[in-house]
Amino acid sequence: MRSKVLIVLAAVAVAALAGSWPGAAGARGLLRVQDARSAGNWYGTLMLHATHATWPYAALPDSARPYLPENGTLQANEGLVALSLSPVKYFELFAWGGGLREFAEGQDSSFWGYHGINPGLKLSLPFIPVAKLGAMGTYSFYPILDDFRGQWYYGNFGFPLVNGPAWTGLLTLDLRDVAAWTPALHFNYGQAYDSYVMERGVGGDTTIENTYTTLGAALEYPIDKLDLFVEFISQQKGDGFDPLGDNGRVSVTPGLKIGYLCPLIIQGGASIGLNDKTPDLEIIAGLGLTGRIFTPPKPTKGTIVARVVEALTAKPLPATVTLPGTDKPGPYQVASDGTVKLKGVRSGEVVVEAAAPGYRSAAVAVTVAAGRTTHQTIELELLPTEGVIAGKVTDAATGDPLRATVSLPGSGFGPFATGAQGEWSTENLPAGNYSVEAAAEGYLTATTTVQVRAGETATADFELVKEGVEITLKVYFDVDKATLRPESHAGLAAAAKLLKENPGVRVEIAGHTDNTGSDEYNLALSERRARAVVDYLVTKHGVDRSRLTAKGYGEQKPVATNDTEDGKQLNRRVEFKVLEK
Repeated sequence: MRSKVLIVLAAVAVAALAGSWPGAAGARGLLRVQDARSAGNWYGTLMLHATHATWPYAALPDSARPYLPENGTLQANEGLVALSLSPVKYFELFAWGGGLREFAEGQDSSFWGYHGINPGLKLSLPFIPVAKLGAMGTYSFYPILDDFRGQWYYGNFGFPLVNGPAWTGLLTLDLRDVAAWTPALHFNYGQAYDSYVMERGVGGDTTIENTYTTLGAALEYPIDKLDLFVEFISQQKGDGFDPLGDNGRVSVTPGLKIGYLCPLIIQGGASIGLNDKTPDLEIIAGLGLTGRIFTPPKPTKGTIVARVVEALTAKPLPATVTLPGTDKPGPYQVASDGTVKLKGVRSGEVVVEAAAPGYRSAAVAVTVAAGRTTHQTIELELLPTEGVIAGKVTDAATGDPLRATVSLPGSGFGPFATGAQGEWSTENLPAGNYSVEAAAEGYLTATTTVQVRAGETATADFELVKEGVEITLKVYFDVDKATLRPESHAGLAAAAKLLKENPGVRVEIAGHTDNTGSDEYNLALSERRARAVVDYLVTKHGVDRSRLTAKGYGEQKPVATNDTEDGKQLNRRVEFKVLEK
């Protein structure tokens, strides 16, 4: 046997072709060594290979030697056709078959045979960085049963002439994942099983069963469209396996592939035998077509998987999801786990809205990528069921803040004390209507009704009055008339509010004039103006007339001198005087 040192050196020094080109079986790989990766989405190949080898008499099996002159040679020519299709990058479908012609030196006759039909499937797991894993399997159909069966190493490509299954484990170390200029290593290990009836006779049939084992290794290094390679193959017969044994063929094959005429591929190699069971030299030539045979339409839409949960607990919610502004706005009902799958959503930014009873609705902007699925979680917050009342307590006459106590009779909440600026606020209250009272020492207690809405702050301001206090109302009349001008309405609305907050109070509406005109005329004018104010409060604000008394004082109670125009203006007034409660 030839030097085992040469074998080891050859196995380490191999250089493989670029992994995207097909091998002799059609699937992605070298001539005999297969790549763990697939060719890619919708890549297809058609490959034709041919070999020529001369087998010396000593390299032939014993069953073949009777047909040859002693020390003669056997010329073997082999052809192979392979097809493959890779629908996705994870697996490839392939099939191969072919034939061979053998003739002995010095003989006119020749033997014709064929490989049969060999469909197969290759699975790839390209996810792991650097180390890519794969597996492939074939089932060979070889219907002709004769005494040449079992001599599978006549098939120079290394594909066994068997009638049964074969499998191969694949490992590719793609060092280009680390650096672009580095090579990649391939390792294959597989077995083929052959079973057939050799002879049929009176005493019964003779069944032949064989196991064949293959070990392959390769190192690849691509150079643009030119790829150099050498591959090491050991094919042994029997259950035990010695990769350097003499029970099969051992060879190393340097070669190249040329892809400058893509999709046309030209490849070739020279297989050098490394033991006595292998031809000294085989010449291999290949020609084929490879490329993408179908380009799927580029997707323009994507998918959103939305999950609606409660913001506080992250529990799924039975919500409704919509896509406003799209051609499929919905609504879409989420499943029991809170998720909904929205297919066919246009790519780009889309607003996804979610709503559930008792929760505040939410809208989220989602960027949809064409052909991909985007996951989005939408959190909904519980709608508030409580609100707050807040306000300020002041002196109705002076506007100064008061230290007061505010209570909510019959509610079970409070009382609440005002601060230095007269401001006060309740705690959270259930939504509803509340009676609110404000009391301060020396002042009449004021009361009002307030509606509390969930999530809102209701306002309850109080202006407290003292019994007997006189408050000048901001009311305005046309000259020498008792007709209220529009700018008086705001001041009278404040007076009406004070009356409503103090429902038991009786007041006097007092009219006053300056000293222009006679006493009798001024007295009558002031009384008409006081009555105009009473009528307005009754008709416009619903104040009970029995609580109001109109009285005119004319020029009898001046608050300033009538010698100046400013003084006269102060004397022309209407006052609000608290009588009793």
